[in-house]
Parts: sequence; structure tokens; C-alpha cells
Amino acid sequence: MVYMEQMNKRGLKKEDFSMKKTGILAHILSLPGKYGSGDLGAGAKKMIDILSNNYIDYLQILGSGPTGYANSPYDALSTFALNPYFISLDILSEKGLLSQNELNLYPESNQSVIDYGFLYIHRYAFLRMAYEKFKKLDTNDSYRIKYKEFCKTQKHWLENYAQFMAFKELNGGKSWIDWDASFKRADSDLEEYHKFLQFEVFEQWSDFRNYANTKNVKLIGDIPLYVSFDSSDVYGNKEIFLLDDKGYPLRVAGVPPDSFTVDGQVWGNPLYNWDEHQKTGFTWWKERIEHLKNLVDTIKIDHFRGIESYFSIPFGEVTAHNGTWEQGPGHVFFNALKEVYSDEIEDLFLLEDLGFITEKVKKLKKDFKLKGMKIFQFIDFTNVETISESDFNVDVYDEYSVAYTGTHDNHVILGWFNSLSESEQKMVFQYLGINHYDELHSSIIAKLMKSNAAMVVVPLQDLLKLGAETRINTPGSSGSHNWSWRVTESQMEIVQNQEYLNK
Repeated sequence: MVYMEQMNKRGLKKEDFSMKKTGILAHILSLPGKYGSGDLGAGAKKMIDILSNNYIDYLQILGSGPTGYANSPYDALSTFALNPYFISLDILSEKGLLSQNELNLYPESNQSVIDYGFLYIHRYAFLRMAYEKFKKLDTNDSYRIKYKEFCKTQKHWLENYAQFMAFKELNGGKSWIDWDASFKRADSDLEEYHKFLQFEVFEQWSDFRNYANTKNVKLIGDIPLYVSFDSSDVYGNKEIFLLDDKGYPLRVAGVPPDSFTVDGQVWGNPLYNWDEHQKTGFTWWKERIEHLKNLVDTIKIDHFRGIESYFSIPFGEVTAHNGTWEQGPGHVFFNALKEVYSDEIEDLFLLEDLGFITEKVKKLKKDFKLKGMKIFQFIDFTNVETISESDFNVDVYDEYSVAYTGTHDNHVILGWFNSLSESEQKMVFQYLGINHYDELHSSIIAKLMKSNAAMVVVPLQDLLKLGAETRINTPGSSGSHNWSWRVTESQMEIVQNQEYLNK
């Protein structure tokens, strides 16, 4: 938004000169919506309008898969499916699958916080109502014909996902490893229901992306390196993961102990059988990437360093102390992708190259000319020396950097700043050349905009200068504080207000 400020002060338009790309980070469910969360309806399109009107190039949407008990899009039930909560009930009404009288019965919901229990009860009830109407459509209805075509083209993942979800429902939501062995077949109607949900959410997503692109806004989507153990991906593709004869993981993902986490982190995701992936020419990965490429314009690979080498922890360990580093596929992996995408990979991928980054990891990124992430909050503000030596010092960003004030795993700016010591806060002010607290947000964004980074991305909370209570996720924790923040309609009006942008 400082981008617009700079242009307006100079009386210039975007086409008058070339400047770096800009983006806003916001989860779809965090956007305004009448039914308990954001969706792909009016609130999402309003966000696109605001970005377009202010010459913002990208909306980064974070994870997009269907969520389980933790409600995290990075612990999804499928890496191919989309979250059914994204479905706009109003759009279903426009299609005749819900009536306005039925929508009027939807209970009032909290407009500033997502209550996933509320969503699970009420949103799915209305989606089920829409499905029952869908079943009554004539087989020659154009909507039914498109549905059949979707099921055909997406069969390589959809059949497995629908069966997985149906079995999961029949088993009371338990993990697939604990399912009742007496269930030999899933309920065919349940399978059709989950196929219908995916068809509709993909239809709405396609319309949303087309709307964004016509407004000159592109989408950045995330592809987590690892998938959840309790997912259709593991359930239907056991051979490409390191599992024992009973289906349990042999070893799981995580990170080693460090100065911040004395026991490290045990994520619990099953590790890949990389030898098997390489034998197939990384077919599953190519399908996964091509699938997401049809939904977004740029793909952010989370935990990129795990492709070069990854931390492997014996299954059942509660700490990471007994973990070991193992060699990943590295150059072989990206060479396989380059066979498909050629030089397009330079613009297609954005790497989350954070954490324990070695020279080998840096070389892998450099050899394929891929862009990585630079997080302002990761600068060590202990003193002048620690700032200048930091890999996150804004002065050392280059054209292969995408600069962030913070990500979904960080504090918002105010939460981060208030967590610093008094001496560190003074160093931040000195680094930015400011004297007042109320200059913090605009000065950080201006600093990033003046860097050599190719793009600057700002979380929506930081754009609104919101406090620590709006943090969207705290890694290593679980609970209702994660993935529950929503932007309100009144806050969206502030974003839309041109006077605010010119402050």
C-alpha cells in the first residue's frame, strides 16, 4: 500500500514506470462472509476489487485443502481437494440449489472469529441440502453434465478422496489406520456427496481465479512439502511413503533442537519413500504441482529445505533428539520438474527457504534461479553488527528475494515489536530512521519497497495495523486461537478507503 502512496504523491500511474510486484497475504476463510467464514463469493471478489483498484499484483491465499480437527490448512485431509468451506452458499442459491428462504434460516455467526464447530454443524447441513437438490436434477441438465466431466478428468485423485471421506464419516471421523476392518465398501451416496462438494468448490474457485486474473490480480497458493498421515494421499498411495507393514510411519518429519526449541519439533508427517518417487519420475509430485498450477499462478513450496535434506525422527518419539539428517532428492527433483516446465519454473515457484539453511540448500535454490523468502521480523536487532550480518537484513535482498513483513507463522508487526526488548525496539527505530511508534508499519513497508526484492507481500493484519490478538497461527501450538481470525466488513471499508492508502 506504500506502493500506492508513493505513486499518488508523485502524481504517477503504474504504467508510467516499472516497480516491483506487490501482494497481500490473506486466507480465504479470513475474508468477510455471512455464513461463519469467508468463502469464494462476494467477500473474496471484493478483496480482488480492492487489490486491483490499488494496483496490487498478488493475493497469497495460503493452504487450500480440507481441514481436520486442528483446522489447519497445512494439516489437510487431501493435497488435491479444496476446502468445502470455501463454497459460497449464495452462489449455490444463484444456481437454484438453495432457496433464499432456506438461506434465511442460517443462524447468525460471529463476524470477527471463525467458530469451526459452528461451521461443521451448519455449513455442512446446508451443503447437504444443496446436494439433495442436485441429485434431483435431470441427467441431461448442463450442471449434471459438467459434474460428470469433472469426475472423469479428476478421477486420478477424486475417487480415492471420495472413498476416504466416506469411510472416515462411517468410522466417526477416526484416522484411517483405526478404521473398522469390517467396512469393505463405503457408502456410494456419501462418495457422490463428497464428489459433488469438490465439483462445486472447483467450479467456484475457477470463477474466482478468472475474476482475479481479469482484474490483473494473480494468486499465490501453497504446496506443503509434507502431507498429513490422516489423509487420502497416504491412504491411497502407501507405497510412496515410509510405512511399516501395518501402515504406520517408520519415521516422521520435524526439525532438530535449537536455541528456540530445546526439544526440537516433531511434526508427525510421514516421510516420503524418495527412491520410489524417483523410480516413477516423480509422477505423483508432477500431478500434484500441475493440479495446483491449474488453480493458482504461483506456487509456494513450504519447507523447501527438506528437498535438499530432511530431518528424520523415529515414529513414536516425543522429542526430536534422536532424529537424523537424511539426503533428499535435491537437484534430481527439480531437474524432473524442469523437464515439464522448462524455464517456467523460475516464475512458477516461490520457495519458503526458512529455518536451518545450509550452503547446499542455497546452491540448490541458486542453480535453478528460484526466488526465496525474506522476513523482516527475522532480522536480529541485538545491535548494529547482528543486523548487518543477518541474512534478512533488507540491504542484502536481491532480485531472487520476495520480502515479507511476516508470514502466517509469525506475529503481526505490533505483536512482534512489543515482544522485543527495549534496546531491540530502539535498534528497530534506528534501522528504520523513525522516532514514533505510529510510523512503524509504513516505515517497514517503505523499507521493503526500496529494497532490491522482486516482490513485497504484506499480511492483511499488518496492512490494517492490527494487534497481537489477530495473529493467525502459532507454530507448535493447537487450539481455537489458530486459524480463527477474520477481517470484518468495517475493516475492509478501511482498506478500500483511498484516504487511508494515502496516509
